[in-house]
Parts: sequence; structure tokens; C-alpha cells
Amino acid sequence: MTKLYYKAGSVTIRDANMLDASNLASNMRQSDKSDIFNLTHKEPKRVLAEDYKKSIVCFTIERKRSPIAMFGIVPCTILGKTALVWLISTSEINKVKLIFKYSRKFIDLMLGYYSILSSYVDANDAQSIRWLKLCGAELGSIILYGAGQQPFQYFEFRRSDKW
Repeated sequence: MTKLYYKAGSVTIRDANMLDASNLASNMRQSDKSDIFNLTHKEPKRVLAEDYKKSIVCFTIERKRSPIAMFGIVPCTILGKTALVWLISTSEINKVKLIFKYSRKFIDLMLGYYSILSSYVDANDAQSIRWLKLCGAELGSIILYGAGQQPFQYFEFRRSDKW
């Protein structure tokens, strides 16, 4: 049974499935396609399917019953405290302003599984970097990274263990 986490108007966030990955791959933003290629030199559809399969938790954002984004976390090691966080979307995500209000809640949900969520963002992607900052990400150095050795910036979210 697919769990529904959020619903407002035509927008929902629910557990993802493999069909979502297939549908999303054919409508992915060009910037996401470029990032995937620069990081892996693999086809975006293949990488999205791999990330879905490897994810401990994986969510789909739908608008008007069509997948417009998927996100999740992939463990870096079996017993570690760090997971790779990822998000892939279509350009439709820009039409869903309220979803960003809930971004931090989903980050906190994923931090319940791992105390550090990290990844790399294209150093020239100002929109994504601005969103990461708004969500509380700590940004690191810009380095040449991935299979394409392009400029990417490290970022991470850390769980606040308050006792």
C-alpha cells in the first residue's frame, strides 16, 4: 500500500515506485540530465532507476497525478551514519511553490534514518544552491567532481540531536 505523506490541491507526496522513475526520466529537467551525466557518464533513466532501487526511503511528488519529482536517500555504507540525498525533477516543480514550505519536514524525516545527508550540487546552479541554503544545508568547497570533473559544491544536512 502506497503511503500518502502530503496532499494539497493537485499536489501530493507519496511513496515512490519504479513506474514513477520511468515516467520522470522521460521529462527530467535538462539541468538534472546534465548533472547526472557530469557525475556518472550514465544515462539519466538508468541512474534514476538505480537510485530508486538503492534508496532506503524514496518519495514522489505528483502534480495532477503526474510525477514531477522524486527524492530519497541512499546509504553510503551499511552501518554508517551518512546517506547520499538526491532529488530529480521536471520543470513542473517550479509551479509548486508551497512544496518548498514542506522541504525541511522531509529533510528532518530522512535525518531520522541517518544523522548526515550529503551530496554535491552543480556549483553554477544558483536556484538549487539557494533552495539548499533555505533548507538549512551546510555548503562546503567547490571542487572538480564526478566522471566529468565539473565544478560541484559539497553540501550536507545534519541531524540536531537535542537531549
